[in-house]
Amino acid sequence: MSELFRKETHEMQATPMHGDLMDPGGLGTWWWVTVSTALVFTLVVYLIVGTYTKRVTVSGVLLPRQGFVRIMPPIDGVVTQSFVQQGMAIHRGSTLFVITDERRLAGDTERAGAAVRTQLQARLDEEKLERGKALDLEYQTEASTRARLVQLGNEARALDREVHLSRDHLGTEKTNFERYRKLAAMHFLSDVGLSEKENAVTDLGARLADTQRARASLDADIEAANAELKQLPLRTAMQIATIDGQISALQQQIIENGERDQIAVTAPDDGTVASVLVQSGQSVRNQALATLVPAGARLHAELFVPSRWIGFVTPGQPVRLRYEAYPYQKFGQYDGTVVSVSSSQIDPTDIPPGIPRADAGQGVYKIIVDLGSQNVVAYGANRPLVSGMVVEASIMQDSRRLIEWIFEPLISVRGNVTG
Repeated sequence: MSELFRKETHEMQATPMHGDLMDPGGLGTWWWVTVSTALVFTLVVYLIVGTYTKRVTVSGVLLPRQGFVRIMPPIDGVVTQSFVQQGMAIHRGSTLFVITDERRLAGDTERAGAAVRTQLQARLDEEKLERGKALDLEYQTEASTRARLVQLGNEARALDREVHLSRDHLGTEKTNFERYRKLAAMHFLSDVGLSEKENAVTDLGARLADTQRARASLDADIEAANAELKQLPLRTAMQIATIDGQISALQQQIIENGERDQIAVTAPDDGTVASVLVQSGQSVRNQALATLVPAGARLHAELFVPSRWIGFVTPGQPVRLRYEAYPYQKFGQYDGTVVSVSSSQIDPTDIPPGIPRADAGQGVYKIIVDLGSQNVVAYGANRPLVSGMVVEASIMQDSRRLIEWIFEPLISVRGNVTG
């Protein structure tokens, strides 16, 4: 008798349909899974939210914004006395050096005295000429500024009339437009005609706005010209005072020249001695005797950047400053801001001594950094920064999320392909 079911059916029923039972694990397994998931989630969030800022580290030096005052000898001669030292605070009129003419030391007193008087008188004549030029420049500048104010006033009155007329015209056109709109609603005027009237009103409004902006710009120009008139006498007075001080010093030197064989070199203004370039007994011939930092001068940082890093340095970028004299590990870092970037390379020999230089063959650019503070907090006290301090700086550049830095190569490749 044949079987009701095929052989394959019996074999299928003999094979188990399910595998063996598996132990799902205890609480320890679930704890490890939870911790791993949390760590992965935290890492992903950190990559998305976290940021990294690219920075360039360079070196430089602190210098006064206005530059140094160079003390030049009034005559060629020998420094017989020096009264200054580096870092010394001096006042205007203080005697810095005493110079004796070389020919006087050789015994040719009469000829040397005449030569000195000639040099001093020539410098005195130059200073008097500069004084006259300063007064003439003030007069010319004041006259041109007042003439400009008259012109600006005329333009302002003309614009006021134009604004008044434009406002009246615009009001009339708006009234007419309302009438035309009612006529259009009554089908006495086509939509095209109404649109033309509306465009006319819009054009008048735009012209009125342009005129008002021009009037506001004129107000700014007038205010600037008035400010220039107020500042002009002050600037000229300061310039004249400086020239008068130099004239007085030269006149005194001329008097002293007739009385003795030596000339005193005095300080032109208050300040601090930045460097002493000569010593007693040294001959000087048209060379600087010392350099001064003017009193109250604010310092800035001059940084020297290799050409391979200069491409993305722009004004406004934040800078973190570390002063060599105050180790940052103990006294911290200080803020600064890039204010200017040189457009051409500088000679590497112009980099002050003590500043790490770029590799051989590397071009160097100079950037100016405004300091956030003129002091360093050390041991609870504010210590003023000093000109000539070496500084290391990190220029903060491109700031991106971490995930963007990771995928930057792929983004660059895609941009190159699509480009």
